[in-house]
Amino acid sequence: MKSQTFTNLDVQQLKMREISLKDAKAQLKTLTNGVPFLSIVAPATINNGVLKLDSYDEYVKLWEEKLNEDLRVVKFTPASGAASRMFSDLVIFAEGAGPLTDKAKAFLDELPNYPFYDDLQALIKDIDSSTNEGKRQILNYFLEKNGLNYKNKPKGLLVFHKYPEETRTAFEEHIEEGCLYAMTSDKKVNLHFTVSLQFLELFEELEQEVKEKYEKKYGCSIEIKYSVQEKCTDTVALDVESNGPFRKKDNKLLLRPGGHGALIHNLNKIKGDYIFIKNIDNVVPDKDKDLVVYYKKALAGILVEKQKKIFDYLTTVTAKKAEKPDKEKLLKFLEEELMIKVTDKVRRYNTKKTLRFFIEKLNRPIRVCGMVRNEGDPGGGPVWVGNNRYEQLQIAEISQLDMNDNYVKDAIENSSHFNPVDIVCSTKNYQGEFFDLHQYVDPETAFISSKSQDGKPLKAYEHPGLWNGAMAKWTTIFVEVPYETFAPVKTVFDLLKHNK
Repeated sequence: MKSQTFTNLDVQQLKMREISLKDAKAQLKTLTNGVPFLSIVAPATINNGVLKLDSYDEYVKLWEEKLNEDLRVVKFTPASGAASRMFSDLVIFAEGAGPLTDKAKAFLDELPNYPFYDDLQALIKDIDSSTNEGKRQILNYFLEKNGLNYKNKPKGLLVFHKYPEETRTAFEEHIEEGCLYAMTSDKKVNLHFTVSLQFLELFEELEQEVKEKYEKKYGCSIEIKYSVQEKCTDTVALDVESNGPFRKKDNKLLLRPGGHGALIHNLNKIKGDYIFIKNIDNVVPDKDKDLVVYYKKALAGILVEKQKKIFDYLTTVTAKKAEKPDKEKLLKFLEEELMIKVTDKVRRYNTKKTLRFFIEKLNRPIRVCGMVRNEGDPGGGPVWVGNNRYEQLQIAEISQLDMNDNYVKDAIENSSHFNPVDIVCSTKNYQGEFFDLHQYVDPETAFISSKSQDGKPLKAYEHPGLWNGAMAKWTTIFVEVPYETFAPVKTVFDLLKHNK
């Protein structure tokens, strides 16, 4: 790549965003050369990468006991962006750009069953819903700024569930959940939401309205913090025609948001002993919460157990007068406890080199991920990936896989599980120091998408996904959790599943 790809003015523009020239060049190189497909060995399944037990009671108990210690636990919830995609089936008709579709009709027929109906009814009570014009008016009161404005709000601020005495937004359901499995012995609940800057004030307003209610309900102190996607995570784009950096009409670089993988920067600033991660739209109503809480505690308990074994081992082998380790015992621990299968190349290492390899693999951030049975929902799947030294677990997206390879295609099509983004993690090492999470990102797992700007084609760069490549070098444990704990809201119709 020529050194003159970026001009002095470009460098100044990048500097204002705190984007290094080195990173910009690396992004452009990736956009030019593409990203390699993941080297898939096999899908992770029960007894081959995915843990399933008859009972998780001992792990639930282990977590509940752990909460009695002096801990800081944080619930981290990505909640950025508007919910506009939820309503795409309604917008065309509402804007008069097309006829009444079956989906729009089904929505209107089921309207009284939606959790936000009471709020909407106050606005539409005098509208004749038998005519198309009336139907459009109803949808516009639902979607647009003169009504509930759901099309322009983030998912976290939408009413998700209705109860006899109240309705709750997704934001409130996450507060409720945090009180149920992340409250420490000093009665503190720490929540962190990543939000778009344009919505920050709305989240803060809702917090002011509801926080005291939950503090009284659970006798606790709730601290809610927010962060936005940092400007330094914006990325350059590739001009497909010139094969150089894409420029706007004013000749300045086009800098775009770097995708949810950029949130590894936000996560890196969270200072907690244990961190729960779950998407904003994945919450269940009270009738299903006991199951969710049970398995959240179980995942956390498994993390506590694994972490103790790792820390004990690291403390032993790094001690000043440590005995010479048993090489086979080290490798057995890696394979049986941490799901790292070493190759013959590693097995031929001498004891000293094996120990270095062992410490490197143990001294990493740890995540325990819930996996649900694949029932046709979209989402990343658990796989084994490999290189010439070892095979390890990873969460893969379809876009990272060579689906023209029949072996890979068959492996994914026959995969038994997928990732609902249900993670409990620890980002501290055995000496109590926080890892720099940027050191555990695999840059070769970035995403490239085709877009356009000002009528010109471009290739857009997105950082490795938060639970994919951004955590590629973490210690990873997969655990099966029931499908009933997974309740994503991808379209407005999903709100009916738990509100009938």
